[in-house]
Amino acid sequence: MLKKYLLPLFALFLTLACNKDDSNSDSNSTPTVVLTLIDGITAISASAEANVSNDGGEPILSKGVCWSVTPNPDINDNKTNNGSGSGAFLSILNNLTSETQYYVRAYATNSLGTIYSEEEIFTTLENIFNNGIGLATQEEVEIFGANNYVKITGNVLITKEVVDLSPLASIREIQGQLIIRNTTNLETLEGLDNLERVRDLRLSSNAVLRHMNNLQNLMEITGNFSLGSNHELLSIQGLSNVTSIQDYIWIQSNSKLSSLNGLENISVVNNSLYISSNHTLETIEALSNLEVVNGRLRISSNEILVNLNGLENLTTVNGVFEIYQNYIVQNLDPLSQLTSVSEGMEIVNNDLLDDFCGLTPLIVGNGLEGGLSTSQNAYNPTEQDIRDGNCSI
Repeated sequence: MLKKYLLPLFALFLTLACNKDDSNSDSNSTPTVVLTLIDGITAISASAEANVSNDGGEPILSKGVCWSVTPNPDINDNKTNNGSGSGAFLSILNNLTSETQYYVRAYATNSLGTIYSEEEIFTTLENIFNNGIGLATQEEVEIFGANNYVKITGNVLITKEVVDLSPLASIREIQGQLIIRNTTNLETLEGLDNLERVRDLRLSSNAVLRHMNNLQNLMEITGNFSLGSNHELLSIQGLSNVTSIQDYIWIQSNSKLSSLNGLENISVVNNSLYISSNHTLETIEALSNLEVVNGRLRISSNEILVNLNGLENLTTVNGVFEIYQNYIVQNLDPLSQLTSVSEGMEIVNNDLLDDFCGLTPLIVGNGLEGGLSTSQNAYNPTEQDIRDGNCSI
């Protein structure tokens, strides 16, 4: 009889116990966390606001945000730790890379595990230096380069003791002048490989600079290009992707420069073009696409320049055209397409020059304004001589 009543009581006890366990399971769970805002985005940082709205019945052990350049970042990626406890919090994401897309999630951890918010995506800004800078030592280059700027709004001067430009590899645009002058041990421009655009490019009196190959990504010079007294410079081939130089070109006194290879894509010079006193310059054939010079054109004192080949497509000089002291040039045949010179031609002291017939179309077509001045050449015809067919001896 006693057994009859004990069995139902035992069953009732088990049922109540199970119901109690189920209630505990429902009240203890992973927390709830929401990423509410991504703000304050710069080139290298951002801020994130989040909120742990429910601790899941267990104390919050840690919370923060995690981020990565790939989706679904977790606490094994970059993360902040905003301490313990529930509630709202603010995280700062540092050491980001400019112009990069990032994936972000907030997280919260209790004894039962880690839960993540919905994912948000943002992109960092360009890293811009809104000023100019002068760099005269290698230490200054390294300190400035560590900022990883991609754009500089002012002028950049590199001079004196700088030997290595590789810390500047992040720079893509200089809105002012890039001036590299009076360096004593700078041999190459390695480090400027990513430069795409600059206003003025000026290189002068760099004692051991040998080439400009590292400018292969430079596409546009919105101002002028000047190259002077770089006595070890052998090549400007690195300019081969430049399609536009908006102001003058000045190439003078580069003792070992033998050609202008690198200027093949230039068709218009919107100011003057000077090619002077380059004592080993043998050819200007790289100018084969040049059609218009909107200013003075001077080709002078290039002692071993063989001829003017490269000017076959030149049609217009809106200024004075000067040819002097090119001692072994013998004829002007490459100028036969020239139809307009607005301020006269001066052709002086070219010892072997005895053939001016390339100017016949210009003069007969009345395209020369300002007159023709010739002296101390092997032959010195007047305009009338050329009109009469006496253009050579």
